[in-house]
Amino acid sequence: ALLEEGNTDFTSMQTDHHGLKLLVYTSGTTGMAKGVMLSEHNISSIVYYGLQVATIYDTGLSVLPYNHTYEAVAGLLVALHHHSTLCINENLKTVLKNLVEYKPDYIYLVPAFAEVFYKKIWATAKQKKQDGLLKALIKVSNGLRKIGIDKRRTLFASVLENFGGNLKEIVCGGAPIRPEIGEFFDSIGVPLLGGYGITECSPLVSVNRFETNDFHTAGTVLPCCTVKIDNPDETGKGEILVKGDIVMLGYYKNPELTAEVLVDGWFYTGDYGKFNENGLLMITGRKKNLIVLSNGKNVFPEEIENYIQALPYVTEVTVYSIKDSKGLESALAAEIYCNPDRVTELGVTDLENTARNDIKKALSELPSYKQIARVYFRDKEFEKTTTNKIKRNSAMFKDTETI
Repeated sequence: ALLEEGNTDFTSMQTDHHGLKLLVYTSGTTGMAKGVMLSEHNISSIVYYGLQVATIYDTGLSVLPYNHTYEAVAGLLVALHHHSTLCINENLKTVLKNLVEYKPDYIYLVPAFAEVFYKKIWATAKQKKQDGLLKALIKVSNGLRKIGIDKRRTLFASVLENFGGNLKEIVCGGAPIRPEIGEFFDSIGVPLLGGYGITECSPLVSVNRFETNDFHTAGTVLPCCTVKIDNPDETGKGEILVKGDIVMLGYYKNPELTAEVLVDGWFYTGDYGKFNENGLLMITGRKKNLIVLSNGKNVFPEEIENYIQALPYVTEVTVYSIKDSKGLESALAAEIYCNPDRVTELGVTDLENTARNDIKKALSELPSYKQIARVYFRDKEFEKTTTNKIKRNSAMFKDTETI
């Protein structure tokens, strides 16, 4: 697949570092999958500059699929170049078991995994009636850290043993991290470093560093590329554009689509974001997911989903618009899946009323146009990509009702 028809010049392929060397198809969460053409220069830039901004240890657990550049390049190739030992996780159900068995120093994940770990830790603590103690220990530990005393590995040893006891960092990509998840893992001694990437950028664009880790951001842009915000609004938000060594050659056999996203060397990511006062990149949502309501207000569903996802019994959530009698998108709906075992474990007897009331409370500080008008309940999980991201078109109740 890497050779154009009739091209049998293998020598030129071996020596041309800027020629096509890897063809990767995107997961297609919002549309048809596209063949992303990456060169050896693209890939080696991620390895070289990734190691300049990230800390990699001796042993890692490889969890995510290799047909995605996040794990294949930022995970696998970076680890091999660093001479790390990689332990291979066999399937998604055995992650916790393998963490205990292989005792890795680090792991690359998507936020959905961190969310599961977070909720499981608190559920276990509550079940053992130790959640109050855990909160108290976090408060004491954070107080000690302010005066230069770090006792996290000792105070939270029983929690860390569930991850093998050696885990020093979790690197998260694929979606923004809920700040409270990042704060929690940092508090117990396992910094969660969020980053931003996209397949078309090989895939890493930015990542947080230990010394400047900010859970609200995607961190520092790699030294080999430039990022700018296109047509920013009054808050500084706009589409994220990337130029540099990591940007793809184009889409395979699709020059029209390539021309749409590559303009004068700038790659139009389709993601919205801004830089904070410290120069760290913040991601606000996907351009294709943006909801424009009939009153002209723009809503990024990811923002609202983060609030709802924080509810302990909510396993998965998708927010989308619903139409009024005139066919205009005038309100928002939330579709949620709650694991029945988790609901029972938490003692929730009237899930629908509880969820509707809790969602209303969770969103109470947001403006009226970001409130949820309808809540739908699923009896099965959403369809997902191989990196565990929800396919938004798999919503069951979308466009089934008007208001």
